[in-house]
Amino acid sequence: MSAKNETSTKASRPTCSVLIKHLPEQNEMYVAHNTWHEYTAMSYKALKKYNLPYRRLAGNEERVAAETATMSSYVGTIFSLDDFVTLSSGLVTTETSLFVYDSSLFEASQPLGQVFEPARVMAANRLARDGREWTQIASQFNSGTYNNQWMVVDMSKVLEGRLDDGALWVMEQLPGRTWAEDQTSVLRGSGYWASYNRAFYPEVFEQSGAAELSKKHGSWFSYDKTPRALIMARDHDTVVDEQSMMKLMRYNGFQNDPLAIVPGCPKPIPAASIANRCDLTLPNSECSWQSLDYMVGHQGYGALDMKFTNRRLSTSGKFWAVAGPTHGPDMPPFSWTTTNLTSLPSYMPIEVFDFEPSVTQWQMELISDAFRGIPFVSIRVAE
Repeated sequence: MSAKNETSTKASRPTCSVLIKHLPEQNEMYVAHNTWHEYTAMSYKALKKYNLPYRRLAGNEERVAAETATMSSYVGTIFSLDDFVTLSSGLVTTETSLFVYDSSLFEASQPLGQVFEPARVMAANRLARDGREWTQIASQFNSGTYNNQWMVVDMSKVLEGRLDDGALWVMEQLPGRTWAEDQTSVLRGSGYWASYNRAFYPEVFEQSGAAELSKKHGSWFSYDKTPRALIMARDHDTVVDEQSMMKLMRYNGFQNDPLAIVPGCPKPIPAASIANRCDLTLPNSECSWQSLDYMVGHQGYGALDMKFTNRRLSTSGKFWAVAGPTHGPDMPPFSWTTTNLTSLPSYMPIEVFDFEPSVTQWQMELISDAFRGIPFVSIRVAE
C-alpha cells in the first residue's frame, strides 16, 4: 500500500492509552491518558471545568460527592468523550475502549430500559464517593453501545508508602453485562496498571471475540503480548517524576523499537507504540489483519493529546495537557500544510501542532462583552 493512498475499511472512533503509576516513596499516584482518534477531531478539542453544586436528591440538602469536574473534551458536548476526568470527590476516572468483535453480542442492546454510556458515566462521576460505588452506578441500565475498560482511582487511598484497598477499581462492559473488581492488589504488586484497548477480565476477552482473533492472527490482538502491553511493562520503571511520565505517554519510536514489528505486518507500524501516529505509516506496510482494526494503516489517526494528573495536582482539578500528535527530535510536529495525507478537513484553526505540555490554570470570567446582561459564564484556560 502506498503511503499516499489512505484506506479506511472500518469507521474510526476513540481508542486510548492509559498508565497508572504508584510511586510509594513520593506518596504519589500518577494517572495519564492519551486519546487516539481521527485528526479532524483536533479542531474541536477543549479543556473544561464544571462547577455544579447539585443536591443529591430533590428536597435534600446533601450535595453530590463531586461538585467540580475538570476534563479534556470537545466543543458542543457536555460529556468528556475523551474520558479523562478529575473530580472534587478525590476520584480520577478514565478509560480505554474495548473492541467487540462478536457482533451477535449487540442483540443485548435495546432501545428501552437502557441508558447511553456517557450519561451513566456522568451520573457516576457526580454521585460516587468511592470506586466501588462508581462501578455500581455506571453499570446500571447498561446500553452496550460504547464498551470500555474503566479505571477509577481514589486519591484518598494513596497513603504514606502504601495503597489502601479501593485505590483502583476496574470495570469492563460488554452488551448485556459488566464486570467490576478492586484491582488495588495488582497495582501494589506490579507498581503500575496499563490499559490499551484490550480486556483484562478473561471472560470479557473471550466473549468479545478477542481470544479467537488472537489465536488466528497473533499477538496484536492479545492482552499481555500486544505491543503497548510490552512497552509499558518494559518502560514503566523509567517513570520517576512528572516529566518522565509525560515522556512515556508521548513515546513513539516505531522505526527503531523492535516491539513495533508485529506478526502479520511486513514493516514496523506506528500504532505499535504508546502514542500512535498513523500519518507516518511506512509505504507497503499493510498488515494482513488490517481490515479488522481501524487503529492501523496510513490515515489521519493517532494520539491527539496527552493528559496527566497526580495526587498533588488533582486536589485542585489541575492536570498537565498537550494538544496534537507526539513529536520530538526524530519525529517532526504534525502539520496540515506538509502532511502527505490527502483527505484534509475544511476547518483547520491550527495548522502546526508543535505544542509542549503545560498545567491547566482555571479562570472564570464573565462574557458580558458578547452577551451583555445575560448571566452566563465562560471558562478560559490560561497557560
